[in-house]
Amino acid sequence: MERSEIQAKIFQPEDLPQDLRDELAFTPDHIMIHDNQIYMQLDHMYICLPNNRTGTELAYTIARRKRGSGGRPASAAEIYERLLYDPDYHPERSLITEYRIKENTPRCVAVFRSVNPLDKDLHSIITSMAPVEAGDAVISADFQTAVLIKDTEGQSDEEVSEFIEAVIGTMESEGITDIHAGTGRKCADIHGIRNGYIEGLRAVELGMRYHRQDRVYAFDKQTLEMIVDSIPDETKKSILKTFFRHGPTDGLSDELLETVRVFFRNDLNLTAASRQLFIHRNTLNYRLDKIRKDFGLDLRSFQDAVIFRIVSEIAKVI
Repeated sequence: MERSEIQAKIFQPEDLPQDLRDELAFTPDHIMIHDNQIYMQLDHMYICLPNNRTGTELAYTIARRKRGSGGRPASAAEIYERLLYDPDYHPERSLITEYRIKENTPRCVAVFRSVNPLDKDLHSIITSMAPVEAGDAVISADFQTAVLIKDTEGQSDEEVSEFIEAVIGTMESEGITDIHAGTGRKCADIHGIRNGYIEGLRAVELGMRYHRQDRVYAFDKQTLEMIVDSIPDETKKSILKTFFRHGPTDGLSDELLETVRVFFRNDLNLTAASRQLFIHRNTLNYRLDKIRKDFGLDLRSFQDAVIFRIVSEIAKVI
C-alpha cells in the first residue's frame, strides 16, 4: 500500500496568538480549524496539520489514543467512547453501576456527517442542538463526524428515524446544511454498540454515494446498495453498456424519475403509489407504459423492475 506523507508543524505556546490558545483550550479534544489549517493542543505543545482528510484522521487518531491512555474512564460518555473505538474494551461492572448505565437497554447508534466545512466541530453543534436525554451520549469521531448513541427502549424504528431527521432539520434551520446520518441495527445491550457504529458508518457512506438526496440511511435497508457496491467497476461499466447506451435515467423527466422512485418505495403497488403521487391510477399506468416504450422494461414486472433498479444504482457511481 502506498503511504501518504503529511507535513506537520509543532509550536511552543509562545509561538501562537493568545486568542487561538484560549479557543483551543475550550474545544472538544482541543482541535479546531483556523486559517484552513488544523490546530491541536497536545500537552504543552501545539500541532498544525493540513486541513484535509489525512490531517483530520491523524488529529483525531492522536486524540482518541490520548483519551484512551487515561486509565479509568471519568464519565459514562468515555465508557461509550471506548466501547466504540476499542474492540477489546469491556467495562467493569462497578463502572456500569457507578455511572448508572443501563447495560441491557436497546440502543441505536447514528453516525452524523457534514459534507460542508464547519466553523465548529459537529460534536459541539449536535450537543448544543439535539435534545439528548439521560442515557444518551454524543461522541466525537472527527471534526465533521459525530456519533449519537440513543436509548431506544419503547421506540419503533420509524420513531428513531423521525428523531434523527428532526435533529438534522434543527441544524438546517440554523444554516448548517448538507448533514447526513447513517444508523446501524438496534443494539440489544451496550456491548453491541461498536457493531452499531461500524454499520452506521457504512450506512452513511453508502447512502451519500447512492442516495445523496436523502438525509437518513438505515444499514438494514441497504442490501441492494451493498451488493452493487461490491461489483468491480469494470463489471459495472459492462452491465451498464449491455442494458443501456448511456444510463437508465437518460431522457427521463423529473416527473418520471419521481414516479419511479415512489413506485419502487411502495413495492410496485399501483394503488399505493398513485395515492402518494396524488395522481389517478390510470395516469400512473400511462407513465409506466411510456417508460416501457422508451426503455424496453415494464416496471410492473418484478424481474424488469429489479433490472432497472440495479442498473439505476450502477449509473449513479459510474
